[in-house]
Amino acid sequence: MSSSETPQRWTQQQQEEAKDNINEDEMNNNKELMFEKVLTPSDVGMLNRLVVPKSHAEAHFPTGADGYSAEGKGLLLNFEDQSGKQWKFRYCYWSSSQSYVLTKGWGRYVRENHLSAGDVVLFKRHRLHPNNFFISWRGRDAGTMPPAARGRGKRRKRRDEVWW
Repeated sequence: MSSSETPQRWTQQQQEEAKDNINEDEMNNNKELMFEKVLTPSDVGMLNRLVVPKSHAEAHFPTGADGYSAEGKGLLLNFEDQSGKQWKFRYCYWSSSQSYVLTKGWGRYVRENHLSAGDVVLFKRHRLHPNNFFISWRGRDAGTMPPAARGRGKRRKRRDEVWW
């Protein structure tokens, strides 16, 4: 029997790495995009809130029909980013402006990822477990943005994200 015909034995570590890769691939294949949101200046500003388009909020996030209510104090939604970090955002309905927003936790997400107006946030969910939410972002394409929209002044430091 030649060496190419000899069955290879995997070490325990190789087996676990292969299992992790399969689990990660299965998880990525089971994520479906709910919607993308191009960030506005107010989404990344001092208000520390993200306005969720009403059609997307009502289509994808818990509503009163689910036994939950985004009115009043709202509810906490859990998201996982591409690094596995957990994020909690308060999801509320503001009747005064008739808008759905993510508040508590949103400002921290913006700061830690150095987000700015024009960047795009992606909201995903698990196909089999629709209440498992995922969040990621990508930078705006500076080549297609008009110079005035790209901003002026100091360059900011930020890390690029890996997409899943």
